[in-house]
Amino acid sequence: MVKHSEYELVFIAHPELEDEEEGVPALTAKVQEWIEAVGGEVALTDIWGRRRLAYPIRKQTEGTYVLVRASLPRQAIVELERDLKLSEHILRYLLVRAETPLPATPPAKMEPVTVPQPSVEPESEPEPESEPELETESAEE
Repeated sequence: MVKHSEYELVFIAHPELEDEEEGVPALTAKVQEWIEAVGGEVALTDIWGRRRLAYPIRKQTEGTYVLVRASLPRQAIVELERDLKLSEHILRYLLVRAETPLPATPPAKMEPVTVPQPSVEPESEPEPESEPELETESAEE
C-alpha cells in the first residue's frame, strides 16, 4: 500500500479566467482531476478570490487565489507539478507538505470581528490670545 501525505496547494489563476462563465471553478475542477489521476484525494477546496499581486507575473498585476488541501502519494508530486507548470491559466503555485492534519469536520465560518473605535472628538481650536496692549509713550517729554 502506498503511503499518502497531506499537502497544501495554493495557486494563482490568471485574472482573465474570472471574466469567463466557468473560469476559476472549471480550473479548480481540472486541478482536482489531476490530483485524482495521480492517486490523490482532495479534502478541501477554497477559492480565496481576486487579489492584487505583490509584483507583476507574466505582465499581470492581479490574480485569483485558490487553496486545495489534498492527500497524495509522494511519487505523484512530480507529475502533479508538471501539470501545474504546463497550465497557461496558472500564474504561480506553491505545493507544500502540511504539518497539521485536516480536522474531521471543517471549522465553521467565523464572523468578522469588529473592534469598536474610540470616538474621537475634534479638538476645539484654542481661542486666540488677546495681544497685550502696548503702552505708548507720549512725545510730550
